[in-house]
Amino acid sequence: MRWKFTDMDDTYLEGYLSTLNVDRTILKILLNRGIKGRDEIFKYLYGTMEHLVDSFEINEMGKGVDRVIQALENNERIIIWGDEDADGMTATAILYKFLKDIRANVSYFIPSRSEHGIGLNEKVIDYYADKGVNLIITVDCGISDVDEVDHANARGVDVIVTDHHNITHTSLPNAVARINPVISKNDKYSGAGVAFRFAEAIAKKYLNLSSSQFYSVQKELVMIAAFGTIADKVPLVGDNRIIVKRGIEIFKEHGFCITKVISKLLDTTIIDNFQAIHNFIIPIISSSKSVKGKVQIINVLVSNDGNSYQKEIIDLYKKSSEWQSNAKEIFNSYMAKLDMEKFGKIIIIQGNTDRMYSGYVASKIKDITNKPVIIITPNNGDFVAEGRCPKYFDLAMMFKSMSDLFDNFGGHKYAAGFTIKKEKVSDFIERANRYAEENISEEDLISNITIDAKIDIKDMSNSVFKTARIMSPFGEGNQPPVFLLSNVHLQEHIFGYELMENGIIFVSGDNNRCRKSINSGGLADIVFTVDIDNKPIVLDCKKIKQ
Repeated sequence: MRWKFTDMDDTYLEGYLSTLNVDRTILKILLNRGIKGRDEIFKYLYGTMEHLVDSFEINEMGKGVDRVIQALENNERIIIWGDEDADGMTATAILYKFLKDIRANVSYFIPSRSEHGIGLNEKVIDYYADKGVNLIITVDCGISDVDEVDHANARGVDVIVTDHHNITHTSLPNAVARINPVISKNDKYSGAGVAFRFAEAIAKKYLNLSSSQFYSVQKELVMIAAFGTIADKVPLVGDNRIIVKRGIEIFKEHGFCITKVISKLLDTTIIDNFQAIHNFIIPIISSSKSVKGKVQIINVLVSNDGNSYQKEIIDLYKKSSEWQSNAKEIFNSYMAKLDMEKFGKIIIIQGNTDRMYSGYVASKIKDITNKPVIIITPNNGDFVAEGRCPKYFDLAMMFKSMSDLFDNFGGHKYAAGFTIKKEKVSDFIERANRYAEENISEEDLISNITIDAKIDIKDMSNSVFKTARIMSPFGEGNQPPVFLLSNVHLQEHIFGYELMENGIIFVSGDNNRCRKSINSGGLADIVFTVDIDNKPIVLDCKKIKQ
């Protein structure tokens, strides 16, 4: 494990400190992480919903709003077309709830990934065209569905695409509107975030509401958008950070039916905070699967009614618990069989487990090896893959370079997937290994810890936790700050390690290197961070040579 130190010219730092009332340590961390410019720093520290970028700045938002208003005025049939993951289902719930509230003639369809694949499907489009549907609005999908949108147009069905994924094709679908912040280079929203901004834009033009009025009236939509944003692991900076912060505030103030039902089931108190979202709400949303285009969780999200949907919530909680247990078991079975020495700079595994566990397994192996990991599993005669990779690599770019092999592909830089014919799998493995050899250096493969600030023992009870509190909520793109504490004595404790100088307890993180340093006695340097409960966690430890 290599320690990397951030550094900064004090003159540059002083220039900001003279005009911003900001703690020096926090300011240094933000500047080193690329959050620069007074407006951007202010938005990070003090931003409210009113500081979100104008929703109409997002690509073709106005076109999409006008088409929805036309549908509302003519009582046209609208289908919201979602995706079978937590982001896609929260995005569906946001737009479905909002359009129902304003009396649209609207329903939704969540494709089953195993039956319909991801995104638009021509057979299902035909079904809805035959039923008289006039408008399909995609959420969290559609930006790659060029042929499917053409098919919808030929059947007389207009399509509005709302998506946040990278552009993987040379052309965009011929939709009425392509509402995607990637195109207009806005913040990297989640699918739920894009759906929320679309609902806001409709409200502004159709209902003549200001943004502030919309945020006040539709607090539950803000909260659901926060759930989806956290679930999809988009960067928690800029607009995403504001949406998540406000969503958590609303959650703490009003609660949500899921945690209320589970608290009663477990006979315990679940505190409505970020951890509850991460540990209960997102897993329960994710456990809901499509049956004939419908999912249990949509009614729960839209109604926020734990009395009417108690049985559904408990059922989903049990499925979620079972999934997590199975996922750990499947991961352990993969690890027991894997010979890491046989892999090069990328790990490609052909498995036979359910595809719903592939992303989890790939992510865990990626964390251990610091290499891109792709899990390929059989699916209805073909194969489907999920990939995860460290920050130094771009999976979506690699897949794009060999798109001729795939039936379908998509995703983000660090999490992407594809479907492929059986006879092309060996070609993919060969080309992917060659691509990795050419694009990953030995330097990339070394695991690094970037240290944000060096602190003194006297700062442990004040500065560290103040910094963590101000910088939270943490997530992708806004990791907890990492601190270096030098020349200290640690001793083992039942919960981890105890700092002998002041008695503060550090969670160990199962760090054997630290255990060896401590057991050999003497002084040590420790690198640590804080978790979502502000508990210090040791990341690495080095004995100081006397």
